[in-house]
Amino acid sequence: MQRELSAGEAERLNLTPKYGTQFPDGTFIDGWLTGDLSTYTGKSKYAMQVDGIYYYPRIRKDLNKKLNVLLWDSKKRAERQDVPHNLTKEYLKSIIPEDNMCPILKVFFTYERGYSTTHPHAMSLDRIVPSLGYVKGNVMWISHRANTIKGEATAKEVCLVGLFMAENDKIFNDEEKQNDSRS
Repeated sequence: MQRELSAGEAERLNLTPKYGTQFPDGTFIDGWLTGDLSTYTGKSKYAMQVDGIYYYPRIRKDLNKKLNVLLWDSKKRAERQDVPHNLTKEYLKSIIPEDNMCPILKVFFTYERGYSTTHPHAMSLDRIVPSLGYVKGNVMWISHRANTIKGEATAKEVCLVGLFMAENDKIFNDEEKQNDSRS
């Protein structure tokens, strides 16, 4: 049975290459899976064994193809919303964070897409000031989850929702206490 390793687990095991490593052949490590040889279905030359356990990289799908799709989607949204658009694939590639993480939620981007839903950690193009459109200097990559949370809300509205959850949601408060005790 395969399971995905967290970034922390991979770091503790000193697995190299690290998340976000890109090789000259274009291969980009997007995460690590662990399991035995019978569960590994890939053919990666970057698979390795540490202390008798096999680790397999989850490889980022072709970034250029992904950027083409996201660029086309952004053009269609700009037309539909009647806002300017001047983005290029090269520009979109240049603004991918160097650490390959969402700057808001601090999770590694994934480049996989489900059949009917978008992965919460998938790259999502965010307009900083929505009315300015999809123009250079007004977009950034964040996770799909962060973009969903932001939605059409203002900063004040997002803060008010967070304050409400912190003050009134027992489950949220219990989870926070557990997380704080682990720190």
